[in-house]
Amino acid sequence: MASSEAQQSAEIARLKKINKALITRIEAGASGQAAYDQFAHSVFLADTVRDRTAALNQAMQQLQQANTSRAQLMAAISHDVMQPVCAAQLLLSNLIEHPSPTAYEQQLPAVANAICDIEYLLQSLLDYARQDIDLAKPNVQPTNVHEVLGSLATESAPLAQKKGLQLRYVTSSCWIMTDVNLLVRILRNLITNAIRYTQSGTILLGVRRRHNKVIIQVIDSGIGMQEDLPGQIFEAFHKLKNHNNVEGLGLGLANVKKLCHLLDHDIGYESQLSRGTCFSVTIDRCAPPVAAKTPTSMAGIVPFTHNVMVIDNSVQVCQALTLLLESWGSQVESYSQVDEITPKSVAWADLLIVDYHLDHGLTGLQLVDSLNITCPLLFISASNEPAVLDAIQAAHHPLLNKPIRPGHLRRVLENLVN
Repeated sequence: MASSEAQQSAEIARLKKINKALITRIEAGASGQAAYDQFAHSVFLADTVRDRTAALNQAMQQLQQANTSRAQLMAAISHDVMQPVCAAQLLLSNLIEHPSPTAYEQQLPAVANAICDIEYLLQSLLDYARQDIDLAKPNVQPTNVHEVLGSLATESAPLAQKKGLQLRYVTSSCWIMTDVNLLVRILRNLITNAIRYTQSGTILLGVRRRHNKVIIQVIDSGIGMQEDLPGQIFEAFHKLKNHNNVEGLGLGLANVKKLCHLLDHDIGYESQLSRGTCFSVTIDRCAPPVAAKTPTSMAGIVPFTHNVMVIDNSVQVCQALTLLLESWGSQVESYSQVDEITPKSVAWADLLIVDYHLDHGLTGLQLVDSLNITCPLLFISASNEPAVLDAIQAAHHPLLNKPIRPGHLRRVLENLVN
């Protein structure tokens, strides 16, 4: 009690001293207004210093968080990404040094799995590191749920079958308002996670309608999650305690959450330990556009017999697309050098697949304009820059991002020629 009274007395004394100094300044000849202006200016300067200090502290805190994220990112790269790289390198070295049919049969599947892990981890890193993800302008338009899920089911089925899992897809004819490219990234991430964390059983892609909403669900019979703070699973670099035996960076769900926020879609989940997990993405429902196309048949049922010209400055991509298209029944001419393209080959093709970024700063759009291409065409690109997306959309051409999934490619090509 005595201490409190002493503090009050000291504060009163301090205020009296300030008041006396102000009165003395006025009596010394300065006008009352001038003294008040000086006092007000002092208050303004104090407020400015306080605001600048707060801004500096906030900037320092953001810098510290950025440095922490950078350190976590480097640790993730050095550990998680290098693990499958080292595994693939060891397996391939052994196959080169000791080639035999038995070794190929036993070790090539492990190499393929390691490469799939590398692709998954690198895609997660690219999504996380992409600085324009918060600034991207979504291209929201009516989208057929059947076409999106059907394509994803087709491309994901081989990965599920490789693990002995059954992937089921419940068809639906409803339409939603979304950016189809961003939605595919969201759902592909959820489906890949479901397959990776499920050892046996079924992966189900389902659709529910609720009033003016459509709920797309990815349901697995995997190991489930046990978390004290459920929201943490959407934080970058957060790894679930019971998932330590599965390679991952802890970035996939963080990317999903960020993309859902960008599209104004709700993301939620339910999970039971040892029984499985259900992720749900809730999207606004809409009416189908006028003269909407009936969804095409699933890829792979009938031959795809067309004359296809492939243009990509990567020889490996040209070779891979050629082998894939020829396996579907198409005739293919591929070009990794633009100056090798002839008017005869342009006239021969009834379908064109062209990379957006070619050699010497040339873009696929510029090449198409110079060749007077009139047949249906598809752009492919490893870039997700908004400028690239805007340029291709403005030209009214479809775009597939690398790495390209065969099932998705088949569906897009079928839509182009039908």
